[in-house]
Amino acid sequence: MPNTLSEAIYREASEHHVGKPLKSYRNKRVLALLILALALFVITTCNIVFSIYDYHQWQSRAQSTDNFFRVCSTCIESNKESIQNIVNSTAQQMQTKIWISSLPLLVTLVLFLLYWPERKKRLYLCSEGLLFTTGKQTKVIRWDEVQEVTNDTTSCTLKRSDESAFSIEKGLINSELWRVIEDRLEERLRSRILERYERGETLNFGDILLDTRGIKRNGYTNTWHEIADARIEGQRIALKIGNEWERLPGKIPLARLCVEMIQHARIGV
Repeated sequence: MPNTLSEAIYREASEHHVGKPLKSYRNKRVLALLILALALFVITTCNIVFSIYDYHQWQSRAQSTDNFFRVCSTCIESNKESIQNIVNSTAQQMQTKIWISSLPLLVTLVLFLLYWPERKKRLYLCSEGLLFTTGKQTKVIRWDEVQEVTNDTTSCTLKRSDESAFSIEKGLINSELWRVIEDRLEERLRSRILERYERGETLNFGDILLDTRGIKRNGYTNTWHEIADARIEGQRIALKIGNEWERLPGKIPLARLCVEMIQHARIGV
């Protein structure tokens, strides 16, 4: 299915100087939850309607029974009370069932309140950067503005030299887009990151920090003399400490560039 983009997006991309829009991305989890909420609303509404219909049918039958006992001169009083108790108990159970059937509507309402505003969020991959829009607000970043890439459990963040940031929700990034972002940024950041390292600055690669003394990870530091080698395993990095390979937890942004810097630092010691 072609990824067709609107003329408005082309205009916005041109106005913000991020080049030509190539593809759009949306959070499929949000779309799935909204569809789930809609299905839950339809099912719950139908269930409530049928329960109310059954309740009214029962009330009609109960009223007919009550009218019968009123005119029945041979009926025993205790039988009247026993049947009336059954009628009242059943009516109460049916009312409770209607209220319980209504509870999923609250879940539906919560889902809509949480995710309906999210439906318009789009991330656009452009030839010269990224464009993000909520339908009301637009944010952009050019590839040549990015100085550093960090990530956490909820988002990936592209940082500029003035410390301003362009955050991308994890739900908007799939493996295809992440590879494209890495390809575009590695080419542009390689020389800058090398210069920063030579100046003695700390380089941030997500959960890994590099400087001239070594690698800091999870509160522990390995000096460059301790590290025998490094390699990429998927989007993760493995370090050879002594004779043992250790795979680091978590996905590392710009993993290939990070391994290049580790190899460069090892050669320099």
